[in-house]
Amino acid sequence: MKTFKKSVSILFLSILFLSILLVSCSTNDEDSLTGDDFFTAKVDGVDWSAFVGTPDTVAWSEAHQGIIVIQGSDENGTAITMNILNYTGAGTYDFTTAGFIQYVISPLQANSGAWACDANSGTTGSVEITSDDGTIIEGTVSFVGKNPSDSSTKTITLGDFRATKE
Repeated sequence: MKTFKKSVSILFLSILFLSILLVSCSTNDEDSLTGDDFFTAKVDGVDWSAFVGTPDTVAWSEAHQGIIVIQGSDENGTAITMNILNYTGAGTYDFTTAGFIQYVISPLQANSGAWACDANSGTTGSVEITSDDGTIIEGTVSFVGKNPSDSSTKTITLGDFRATKE
């Protein structure tokens, strides 16, 4: 069981770093410089916001047909990353049935870890996509993430984002 939990944690961290790598290779510097993209939330009641600038750390991409990835990360490597499955446009998606979301603190920080909400976490969460014009996506998100290593939770509320498609 410990091996499974460790594998899940490694998988989450791998997805996070892949997302950050994809975003850091962004060719869309215009939105980065104007500050049009953003990702903010409260994590256990404390304000969190993604870094906005160069490189662009707020983005969305289509991983495969019907699967999108939206992520934002701050200058310390703390990130919120979500994968939405069966994506069809504006609407509400429940992470217990349509993908997963995670809050990740970089392994370079003392309090590192990954807190996820998905079908296996026993927690709840959803994202509402309020606008998607094919280039810009906007919405709100909230969830309770659970760390599979120690069963601790993080509550993410008032999530608000706007991201440019990469």
